[in-house]
Amino acid sequence: MSCSSRTVGDVDVSRDGSAIRHHGNVFAKGANVNFIERRGANKIAVRTYERGVEDETLACGTGVVASALILPPLKRERSN
Repeated sequence: MSCSSRTVGDVDVSRDGSAIRHHGNVFAKGANVNFIERRGANKIAVRTYERGVEDETLACGTGVVASALILPPLKRERSN
């Protein structure tokens, strides 16, 4: 799950990530949660709440790929 954020530095990753990760109506087994921020045309910042670790982690390859893939569609949607 990737969530676009205005400023990832302002996100309480432990609190917000845990709430989304444990949202049983959406993710029965839980999910990693990535908070992403666009920082220029070709840069993003990502903070990840990781399932199993149950806290913020500093490296999540799957999360970075998901975040990079979700930004182009978000940009198109916001420009419409």
